[in-house]
Amino acid sequence: MTDMAVRPAIDPAASPDAPETAKPRAWSFVRLWLSTLAAYVCPRRMANRWNTVSLPRAILVAIVNLLFVVPWYCVMLVSYVSWDEKKLLVGPKMAQGSNAFYTWLGLFYELPTWFHHAKSQMAHDTRYGIAVALLALVIAVFLMNFFILLPFAARPGDNRACLRHTLRTVLLSTGWIHIWFPVLSLVFLSLIFFGFRTGFENAMAPILMSLALLMFWTLVGQVRAVRTDYRSAAELPKPKDPTCDVCGYDLRAAASDGRCPECGKPVVESLGQANRPLTEWERHPSWLRLGAVFRQLYQLVFAPRSLFYSMPTREGQRAAQHWLIGSMVLVGLEAYLIVPSFAAVGVFEWWIGLFAGGLAVAVVWALLALMMVGIETAGIVVYGRFHGLHIELSAASKATCYSSILMLFWVFLGGCQLVALAAFWNNGYARHYLPRVSEGISVGSLAVAHIAGLLWYELTVYRGVRAIQYANK
Repeated sequence: MTDMAVRPAIDPAASPDAPETAKPRAWSFVRLWLSTLAAYVCPRRMANRWNTVSLPRAILVAIVNLLFVVPWYCVMLVSYVSWDEKKLLVGPKMAQGSNAFYTWLGLFYELPTWFHHAKSQMAHDTRYGIAVALLALVIAVFLMNFFILLPFAARPGDNRACLRHTLRTVLLSTGWIHIWFPVLSLVFLSLIFFGFRTGFENAMAPILMSLALLMFWTLVGQVRAVRTDYRSAAELPKPKDPTCDVCGYDLRAAASDGRCPECGKPVVESLGQANRPLTEWERHPSWLRLGAVFRQLYQLVFAPRSLFYSMPTREGQRAAQHWLIGSMVLVGLEAYLIVPSFAAVGVFEWWIGLFAGGLAVAVVWALLALMMVGIETAGIVVYGRFHGLHIELSAASKATCYSSILMLFWVFLGGCQLVALAAFWNNGYARHYLPRVSEGISVGSLAVAHIAGLLWYELTVYRGVRAIQYANK
């Protein structure tokens, strides 16, 4: 599907979300809710159906899914307790067949007692603090998902349509709740079967590996769903007055062979047919074409202003997203090496849990990098509004997606700081300094490593903003 594809118009009478009677309406909602569960099996097909769903119905689906958190959490808690407190063991072995099942089922009757005991041990303020923390966690998860998916939803046209589509996908894809909790429950039960000793540190490898795979699977399903086109004819890009690519001067009355009255740039360089052609990468976006990759990377590092001035802003979004995916794979691979590096400097011993931890760190760091790309994409649009400019999310995403590979420097500095700091404390070097000096070294090095690592990316994005803000095509 090309960047300019338009989804066909939908007949409201034939839409599954506009039935005539109460019974079909209820059945339609049930089918819609079930689609949130099947989305990770066939996300592309489900996303085409999701494009017909209104935001209020999407919010209702998300609320229903969130209500299932409580029973699913109880299932996971019982499974965890079954392992951590050896509830399903008969002697040294796990109970077999129906005995294990009925013992596990009987633990649910103890849940009210556990919760009452935990509540009685808490101060009144602590309970409110936990409630606020849980609410903040839910909001943070939704916001993180929103910004992670935003660059992949970017299409030329109405920004509000893109924001609605991203929010709708985040709401409807909350079906991951019905995958995560059952899988983690089975993981805890399998720890009993395979004889893992109690304590998180003894089962870190399978737990972290399961979490990493669940996060990766969820991300892949959401990205595939959000990349489907959602625009109607009314949401396609609108014609606008021609402007100078450099300064934004209105060129409606300028001669084609003249120059911009404001900055002197030739008009043909802003409005000519050869202006802003597809780059070599955008014509054939493939990481196997190493020549095109290295040439674009060279321009991105040494001449980002020239690169962004030369590429179109209303074409090539798919290629930019492909570049973003490849960049995040490289970020994840680099972040993966951080945890084994702790063993290399003597902080930890070599064991399989390090590699499982590395996989979890790789996924989490890639998600944080994706979130940063989404925040920057939205930030460019907000920057344009404050300066009286209408910058499309599709144009902003090109600057942020192509700059994302520069986050490799951020991961490198952050990883070096974390490994060096762990060695600093583990080898007793901190004893030679006052406690406040040691804490200052920790906090200062953390700030410098992460701020300096992101600064290159931020400056390149800023150059991209300057190059796309007045683009005509």
